Amino acid sequence: MKFSKSEDVELDQDALFAKVSNFRMFERLVIRRGVTIDRVAGTPEDAVGMAWDSEFDLRGKKRKARIEIVEFDAPNLVKFHAVSKTMNIRFELDLTALSAKRTRMTVTAVLDPQTLSARLVVQSMKLGRSKMNNRFAQRVRQFANELEKSQA
Repeated sequence: MKFSKSEDVELDQDALFAKVSNFRMFERLVIRRGVTIDRVAGTPEDAVGMAWDSEFDLRGKKRKARIEIVEFDAPNLVKFHAVSKTMNIRFELDLTALSAKRTRMTVTAVLDPQTLSARLVVQSMKLGRSKMNNRFAQRVRQFANELEKSQA
């Protein structure tokens, strides 16, 4: 299942890329949301291969995932791949300069279930596709607004 949403952000492409590739800020953000996250030792800093091990509660169960940067093309693109026992997720942040002070940020997430139970979860999400698309769009819009506000 694929989700994709574009938002125009009132920042130049380099400044926006600096914000979306500030991985220490994201680490602090997810820790505040109750996720345990550890950077994998020996992986490169802010480059392809950088990885984290995470543990979080989802649907009443403890889940574990490894998140890794699989493509890092400054100031245009960052791709992540999250792998768990039940689901693989490919996540992409693509930035396109529209003008000197405006950039289009396209966020894409592709869910790839690995087990029968995960397939059932994704199938139920497909039944409520419009609601899930709206939620995804709302989160991307909220993320874009936070990035614009933090420019000061």
